[in-house]
Amino acid sequence: MAAGGAIITAGRMLESVLLQGIYSLRQAPTTVIPASMRAWDEDELTQHIIHPSDLRLAAFWVALERDYTVAELAELAHVNRIFIAAVATLVRTVKELRANPLDTDLLHTAKRYGFLDTTVANIWQTKEDAVHQLRQEAGILPTFKSLDGMGLIEQPTATFYATYEQENESVAEGIKRVIVLAPNAAAPWLNLAHESISTKMLTAIHDAGYTPILVGSSPRPLICPGAKHYISNVAPELIRDIVAIEQPVGVICQTAGREGSSVARMLSKLDIPVLGSTVGATRKVPHAQLDAVLDGLSDAEWRVEQNRNVETTIEATHLAVDAIADGETVAVLGVINSLEQNESRAGTVLAVTPPRKKAAPLTDKAIEITVTMSQMMGLIGFVHADMVVENGTITVTFIGPSASATVPFWPKLCVQTPFRWPAGSCSAKSWRIAALNRGSLTRLPASTSCCQYCAAG
Repeated sequence: MAAGGAIITAGRMLESVLLQGIYSLRQAPTTVIPASMRAWDEDELTQHIIHPSDLRLAAFWVALERDYTVAELAELAHVNRIFIAAVATLVRTVKELRANPLDTDLLHTAKRYGFLDTTVANIWQTKEDAVHQLRQEAGILPTFKSLDGMGLIEQPTATFYATYEQENESVAEGIKRVIVLAPNAAAPWLNLAHESISTKMLTAIHDAGYTPILVGSSPRPLICPGAKHYISNVAPELIRDIVAIEQPVGVICQTAGREGSSVARMLSKLDIPVLGSTVGATRKVPHAQLDAVLDGLSDAEWRVEQNRNVETTIEATHLAVDAIADGETVAVLGVINSLEQNESRAGTVLAVTPPRKKAAPLTDKAIEITVTMSQMMGLIGFVHADMVVENGTITVTFIGPSASATVPFWPKLCVQTPFRWPAGSCSAKSWRIAALNRGSLTRLPASTSCCQYCAAG
């Protein structure tokens, strides 16, 4: 097992632990190391080897592909050669896979080392589904082992990791199970924020009579009554293997950050039920229809448009909006204003709420845009929107079903403050939140505050 501060990985072999860490950086799951790193010249490569950084493992990999020896790298980096030797084993395995396509014995070895099907498929120049099918036919299936404290550490939550051996220690328990995905976050502060969301979600699922299951690689211990934890990044292949054991009523992807939408789309293709809206919901509305609605939101003061690739200057104002929706009614949690003018996303930088005096008049407009677009798309669950304001134009750069890392801060900022009900929303009716665990609606009073919502899960 290994922890790097931002992630934790576990496995039977050092090679699998290191490879999981590389995958968690989300650089290139198909090729492991992206082409841009393989293009480093000798000077760049040497600098990455000598100076510690998150690119050092990749530098070892590239150097070994260029026939550096383990001893040479250990001398340059002053790193214990056992770690470099494990990377050398992974590099050698890639070469063997390339030379022996469709070899099931070698495939079994590669899976024990932690290689994903998508990586093997790329090496063999075939499709990921073909590799998955070959594994199934050859009986190369994952088993999940319990994380054992060896009698010294009592695990507050049943925790498992994947390997490719014989005995499976994870058994589906309870009648109804729900899987919650955590993000592959490489930044500790993102982990902390999303852990807060996941913990509330898991507790609410447990209180509703379901067995909550978390899939993620956070290094912080999970403490949630009745929960299970799989130490894993959120690659669709790994989720598919966990789903095969747990047979859940569904998977909640919105808690996996921005990548949750793409994971949800891939899971849907595999006929794995996804709870809450997916990225497909943002594509159901034709562009022409959406543009017409945004034109309708424009007025004498502001022009409203959507453009994911808008170019901005340092004079632009950046806003982020967090909300919760049930497909009809949208409750806005708040609006964040970036203080760093060179960033395109207000939620990932130094920011304040409520917006500064200069940006305050934009708040109502940002809320109106978020509510209107969410209702058009019929979004259910968490909603996050990013907007850029410049030269009298409000440009929506992102809107989708995602639990932003800023969500946990709203209860702390808005104690005893009711939700801001924008014009056009059904403030006279009870706010309805989609109950993800059963598809029905739970009614809360229209005056529900965000801190009361979080307490209710």
